[in-house]
Amino acid sequence: MQLDFINEGSLEGVLTLSIDGIDYQENVAQSIKKYQKTMRFPGFRVGKTPLGLVKKQLGSELKREEINKLIQAEINKYYAENKERIIFMPLMQDADDELNWDADDTYKFTFKVAFRPEFEIDTQVLGGLETKVITLADEEIDEEIEHLREQYGDVESLDIVKDDADTVTVLKIVELNAEGEKLEEGFDKMIRLKLAETPDSLKAELIGQDNDAEFNLNLKEILSEDELCKVLGIEKPEAKDLNNNFQITVRGSIILKKAALDEAFFEKVFNDNTIEDAANFRERIADNMKRFFEDKDEVALQKEVRNVLTEKVEVPLPDAFMKEWFDRNAQLKEDDDAEKQYRIFADDTKWDLILEKLAGNLNQVVSDEEVKNSIRSYVLQQYGYQLQSMGMEGFENMVNNLYKQEYFRLELQQNLLLSKVVKELKNNGTFTEVALSKAQFEEYVRENEL
Repeated sequence: MQLDFINEGSLEGVLTLSIDGIDYQENVAQSIKKYQKTMRFPGFRVGKTPLGLVKKQLGSELKREEINKLIQAEINKYYAENKERIIFMPLMQDADDELNWDADDTYKFTFKVAFRPEFEIDTQVLGGLETKVITLADEEIDEEIEHLREQYGDVESLDIVKDDADTVTVLKIVELNAEGEKLEEGFDKMIRLKLAETPDSLKAELIGQDNDAEFNLNLKEILSEDELCKVLGIEKPEAKDLNNNFQITVRGSIILKKAALDEAFFEKVFNDNTIEDAANFRERIADNMKRFFEDKDEVALQKEVRNVLTEKVEVPLPDAFMKEWFDRNAQLKEDDDAEKQYRIFADDTKWDLILEKLAGNLNQVVSDEEVKNSIRSYVLQQYGYQLQSMGMEGFENMVNNLYKQEYFRLELQQNLLLSKVVKELKNNGTFTEVALSKAQFEEYVRENEL
């Protein structure tokens, strides 16, 4: 068996694989003997069909099968040894019509090969991108801590809306039409109100109401525009379009006693018994808040880095090879635009090459264990509620099964690599830092749907 290579240009080449009779004859003979043991043929008992007859009936098919195994093994080996130089598996060129499978000949097969293109990346083109850095005010950290104290506090169910600063009431508020009926496509939401933060005029209407009480109110009459927007969680333009009257239904009320700022509370929040005091807890909360917004910033940066580099970096692609590869492998639907789908495929290929080269320039790699840890996080997020019944062995089996799914694993690996690359670019001062307040950052997240 011999593999020869012809370089036809800077982006494509041709492989020729020659397979001699000595490479496959023994395996074919063994396959014929194996089939003889189970073959049924008129006039002979099972396993007694003469070898010559078995060979005549199945020899060509078994030879073809063995040769295909040799081809697959040799091309896989070539790809594994040369994947730093080539992209995609070599493409076999049609040869079946020219081959005589009945002769013990040397068979030759040709494959097209696409080389990894040479190009350079100037990261200065990313200098115009901004990385957002949050500046947290003390009161914003206080607000987050108070929210957590409520979340982990003690709850007492109520039968009525009680006049207590710790009362929290859930209301269903439905916009009504001029006839006092539910307005089609009008405002219709569940609202959670803290009595201590509820306008006095609305509070007066709610105190003493039983659970499931239902009554109508002219909210625009008893609330200012700002109060109405705050209660309903809407903006002023939306408030102006609302009708005056609403149906209010009390869905339930509770007394919410905030958790004390003690070690038991700290441990509940972080599942960590090493936080000794409120100052240390406050630092951890601030770090968590910053990390949340840093993650959002990274998501935005990843998109922008891809867009800029794909547009600015020139990458010569083996277009003829890629079109043939796409035509053979793309699973298009009947109404798909083939040209449009090819352009998406070409852009994705270009980006993969850019990312791999940039990662190499920055000495960033993703290990198999990092991929598995990311899969573990994914499984915990998706199936955490089943873990108790699944057990640790079942959990690891699920992780390993997902790891074996090549497309899932490679996509996850690319995402992890992109994350590492963007972090390294940020550490190197590639992007322009812009400080945002918490409110500004939240608006940025909403506008960009992060």
